[in-house]
Order: sequence, then C-alpha cells, then structure tokens
Amino acid sequence: ASDRIYTELYRDPRFVALTRRCVCVGASVFRHNARDFDDDGRRIPCPRFGEVTCGEHMAQEPVLWDRYLNDGERVAPRHRLVGVDGKTVFDLALCFDLQDITRALAAATDGATATSDGAVHDRAHRQRLADELAFGRAPEAELRRRLTVGPVPEEPALRQLLPRLVHLAPDVRAAFAGAVRTQGLSGAIGGELCRSLQRPGSAPDAATCAAVLDVLARLEDGNGAFRLFANTQAALAQGAPTFAAMLAMVERVTASGERRPKGFPSGDDPLPAVDELDRELGAVEALLQKDRNDATLHARFAKASLDLARQYMASGRRETRLLFEDAEAGWQRALARDANQVTWWIERARTAYFREDTLGQLDAARRALAIATKAPFGTLPTNVDGLDAAAVEALRWLGDAVARRLGTAEGQTSAAVHEGFAAHGLAAASAFANAKDHVSFVSYCLALACWREATEAAVAGAARFPGDVDLRGCLAQALEGGGASDLGPACARRIAALAPGADGSWFVGQADVAWAEAARRADRAAVAVAAYEVAAVAFAECARQNPAYADACAQRRAACAFGEAMALVRTDARMQALGAFERALRAHPATATALRDGLGHDVLDVVDRLLEWRDGNPSPITATQLHEQLRQIAPNEPFWPTAIADAAIREALRADGRNLDKVERDTVDAGGKPIRMPMGRATGLGDAWLVEARTIARAACAGPGEVSADATTALAQACVLWAERQLERGRSEGLVDALFEAARTLGLAPLAADADAAAIAANVAALRTQLGPARPKLREGR
Repeated sequence: ASDRIYTELYRDPRFVALTRRCVCVGASVFRHNARDFDDDGRRIPCPRFGEVTCGEHMAQEPVLWDRYLNDGERVAPRHRLVGVDGKTVFDLALCFDLQDITRALAAATDGATATSDGAVHDRAHRQRLADELAFGRAPEAELRRRLTVGPVPEEPALRQLLPRLVHLAPDVRAAFAGAVRTQGLSGAIGGELCRSLQRPGSAPDAATCAAVLDVLARLEDGNGAFRLFANTQAALAQGAPTFAAMLAMVERVTASGERRPKGFPSGDDPLPAVDELDRELGAVEALLQKDRNDATLHARFAKASLDLARQYMASGRRETRLLFEDAEAGWQRALARDANQVTWWIERARTAYFREDTLGQLDAARRALAIATKAPFGTLPTNVDGLDAAAVEALRWLGDAVARRLGTAEGQTSAAVHEGFAAHGLAAASAFANAKDHVSFVSYCLALACWREATEAAVAGAARFPGDVDLRGCLAQALEGGGASDLGPACARRIAALAPGADGSWFVGQADVAWAEAARRADRAAVAVAAYEVAAVAFAECARQNPAYADACAQRRAACAFGEAMALVRTDARMQALGAFERALRAHPATATALRDGLGHDVLDVVDRLLEWRDGNPSPITATQLHEQLRQIAPNEPFWPTAIADAAIREALRADGRNLDKVERDTVDAGGKPIRMPMGRATGLGDAWLVEARTIARAACAGPGEVSADATTALAQACVLWAERQLERGRSEGLVDALFEAARTLGLAPLAADADAAAIAANVAALRTQLGPARPKLREGR
C-alpha cells in the first residue's frame, strides 16, 4: 500500500527538508529483509526505511499504535504529526494527493528550523552507528574494560563482536557473555551463535566451534536450549553411524534405485471394520477362557483392542483409553510367554505411542530392533546392509520415541540425541524407506536447530523422492532457520541434477519464484525479473519432460510473467511491465483473472499501477490503450474493462484531489466510515479520466453473457460522478444523459424528460445513495 509513499514522497527533497524539523519515527508490520544483521553482526538496513532494521520497525508498530494511533484505522500509509505537548496536529491516511502531506507538514512546522530536535536526533543516530562499528573494532584491552566496567553496550554493538569471539581471550568472552545476559539478550544473541555454527552451505572450524560453545555455555538460559545444542554438536561428532555416513547410505540407495515393499503395516494402512474387530475380540476372549497360556491368543486380543481403539479415535469416539490399556495388558501377557516376536514388540511400541508412554515406546522399539538385528539390546546398527523390514520399522518407532523425549533431561544427552540421529537416518537410508521417513529425519534435525544437517538431509531425501511436497517444505524451513534462504535455488538445482525429471524442474521453478518474491520485498526489481525469467524456463522444461504437467506449468509461467509485471510496474518501466502482463494473460487465459502472487498482490494491482499518476507525471499508458491491448487478448472477458474502468475512476478522483482549490465534501475514511473533509474541485484531467471510464465500462456491460454487478456499478459510478461535478460547476453538458445512463444501468426508473433543477438534484442524490460513497470499488490495498 505504501509503494508510492516511499518511492516518491520520502525522496522528495522538499518533503525531506521539512521532516528535518521533526523527530521521524517509522513503523511497519511487514518484513522486507530476511535478516536484521549479517554474518559479521552488522545491521542490514530496511530497504524502505533505510536507517533501521526490519525488526526495529516491526517492533515499533505496536508501540506507536498504542501510544498515538489507536483512535483511528490501522491502515498504511498513515502520517500523524504530534506536537511536543502531545497533541495531534494532523492525521492523514490514504491521501488522493501525496503533496497534501507535504503541504500539511509545511504549514504545521512553519517557523521551525532544521536545527531542532530532528537534526539532533539524526546526528545522534549516526553517531550511534559509528560507535557500534568502533566498538566491534576496539582492541581487546578496551573491550575488556568496556564489558566489565560499563556502561554495558546495547545489542547492535555487542553483535559486532560475534565474528571475533574465536580470537578473544577466554576472560573477554566471559565478559561478553555477562554483558549479553545483563542486557537480556541471551535468546537473541545465543540463537545467532547457534546459527553461526549451523549455517547451511558452510561449516566452521574446530576453534570457532569451541569458542561459540564456550559462550553458549555461559548464556545457558535455564530451559536447556543451549545445553541441548551443545550436546547435539557432540552427538554429531560421535562414532558410527556418523551423519555423513548416513547421507552416503541414502545416496547409495538412491543411485541403486532399490526399493522394497514396506513389509509392515503403517499408521496410514486401512484398519479392519469396527464390526469385524468386535467379532475378533469376542472370539479371542472365548478362546482365552479355555487357554490363558497361549501367547498368540493374547497377542490377537491386544492387536484387536489396539485397532478398535484407533478406529474409535478416527470416528471421534472417546471411549478409547480402556481399549488401549487392554491392548497394553495383552502385549505384556503375550510377550511374557514369548519375548522373541519382533512384530509384537513393534505393535507394543505403537500401543505405547497412543498411550503417550514414551518410555514404554522407547523400550519396546529397542527390544524389537535387538531381535530384528540379532544384536545386544541397545545396540544400534552402523549401516543399512542387512536391515530387514522389521528392523526398519523398529528404527522408526525408536526415532519417534527419542524425538518425543527431547523435552526431558534424559532425552537431551548427547547419547540420546545420537540415538535419534541414527534411528531416523538409518530408517531413511534403508531400501524400505518412504518419503515420510526422510521427512522425519529432516524434522528431527530441525527440532535440534541443526539447519545445515537438515538442509543436507532434505536434499538427499528430495533426490530420492523429488516430487514430495513435504520434503521441499522441510528444505525451505531448514534454509530459513539457518538464515540461508538465498540458497534455495542452488539446492533445487542440486536435487534436479541428482534426480533429472519433471519434478526436479518444477521445484527449480518454484525456488526461483520464491527468490524473485524475496527480491521484490527488498525492492530489487532487476533481480526479481531475472529470477522470474529463469523460473519460466524451468517450468517450460518441466512441461517438456512430462506433458501431464503442461497445464500446471502454463499456470506457473503465467504467474511468473505476472510477478515480472509487478516488479517492473513499480519502476519507470511501465511499458515493459505491460508487455509482461500481456504474456501472463496469454500463458493461461483460463485463470488469468485469478492471478495472485506470494506477496498478496492480484491482477487488479497491475491494472491500477499501470495507469496511476506517479511522481508528478501521468502514466505513459492510457486507460483506452490498456483496454484495447487487453481486448485483443481476451475479447469476450468483461473482467478487464471493468477493472480498467474502476482504475480510471480512481485516477479521476485522484486528479481532482490534487487540485489546490478545495471544498468541504462528505466522503469516507479508509475504513469506509462517513467523514467530511476538504476535497479538490473537479478538474479537466478528472473529466478526461471519467470519459474514458464511462466508455470502457460500457464495453464491459455490452459484452456477451451475464453482466457483472461490478461492471454495472463502475458504469453507474462514472455517470453519477460526472453528473455531480457538473452540478457543482453549474454546468449542464452531458448531465441529463449521464443520469439516464446511470438509471438504465442500475435498472431504475429514468429521470423525467422535463425535470427541473430540483428534480435533477434529487435524482443525483438518490443515485448516490444507491451506489454508496463516491469512490472506486473498495478493496484491500487501495
């Protein structure tokens, strides 16, 4: 909503000079940069606000709202000037003319000079930035003094030391940790330190790891998060199977193409019907009356009780607890008589899972694994060779139990964490693995903040199952968590190289689109356009590789061209933006009107921005030209002329709004509430826009098929606006014709041919009541 505010107004030399008379405080709930600080602890300024980070302007928004703005609409852009006495001087939102803000600021600050508080705060801010950098470069002796004597530096300054920790003496690192705790920054700084060891695409050396873990140990926040992180790093360094070895196993099995049946029922397999399970329970209970020592009968009873409880859960019935307890008792009796049945131990682990008995699940899974691998209890396999379906199923339940115990002290030891890595990794590396096994493996890494391992595991899993959406989502989480979202396209291309085919190409395109949208958030239009173009090539290749994907790929190519248009339309390249928009409409006509990007923009935003008056100049594209261009692409689609007519109405009102000759009128605020405010009188430019709006709206109403309510409203609104401005001017040209057309469009009785001035005025008032406020269609973002 604030594009033109920050690209035009905030760069207008006159406006900027006026703001020097004030203390400017900016706020926005939207993040434009992925990170607030780079790897060296330096600020990454927000591309819109320039001087502050996105985290700062996001944190500022609720503060400003509570203190100054909660008596109005929570809309953007909004500008409020508050005097030193705390009283509001003006409060302007969604102005027709950006210069209204400049004029209001000039009038309100007349007599103030640039040497007032604004300039003082500006100098103080720049001095603070310089001090932060100087602190990060200070000699070790100076750091020792500053960190121990005080005053304690603030967060941005402390972050300057992050890349230097490995080179600082232990006592200086200890003082740094003390300063972080004093400032209440253990979570923020500690989290950044964890990411520094786990950033995807890079691995720190041993000395850096030791220095960071030393500081983390001193920042321990009481909830065990940093202790768990340290234990996790120790677990990754433990013996076989190492994480690298497990990834190598995954790659080997992927390359071999070996895929075996799962061998064991999973939680997704259909269960017997309730009636069938009831009969089974009755039959088993009757047999148990005759022989209480038959282990198989007890196992049948336990399995039927377990499955019946699961069926009840699926249907929403509550009487499951006793059935799960019956199942547990049955497994106990069966295994007491025959403890070597691996299937029974696996089903007992499943029962413990539903009973939320993680210790019982852990024990049952370990026992099943020992039987399946013929190894001592508690011994983990070192590779997947020789693992059968039972062993893999036991590993799945073992990994799940370990993951569920991460919240306990016993579950956070390095041995426990290593057991979880091994169980998940070996299950995923086996020939029996499915995509869910790889998702579980990556999810375990994510739970431990192992962003680098999660990334590598996700890449390996996606190379094996390139079409799995959940794995791709895990990869995105890993990259985002590790502060490396920019590696998304590279990772997608790695996967496509390992697993050539349509699925790989599809996700290459998706990764490029995500990168393009990130570039648009950061206002890097050229980067965004290039990324969209590369994405479109990937989708074309995907369609070539698998014709079944052709329609979906055409939709994605349309979305790429639409995103390219949105990136270009914010620059001076509006003609190129129009060309991209036309490509979007041609790529997939059936869904063209529903195009929407990941930033919340739709096709109406392109229409608006192609036509809008900007930076004191009209658009090089007229409404009539745009209508003709889109008519050639979609001659029978009334959506486009309706949208163009609505945008032309907006531009007509904005043209009048720029008129300095104003008059008090009734209108509505950003929330649609009635207000009265000075508004510009009708202008010749506004007239021209309304003439175009009426002509184009007629085309929307004259097309084949049913006429939409939006089309009739746009035409009637343009007609009534024309009549109102003519009445205000005391003119009659086209007034009656406009009222006749408005009435006919809305299906109302027309004005009498001999109507006098009073009747005409009454007719205009009635039509205005019928249409609502004199404005284009109300929608988000306008």
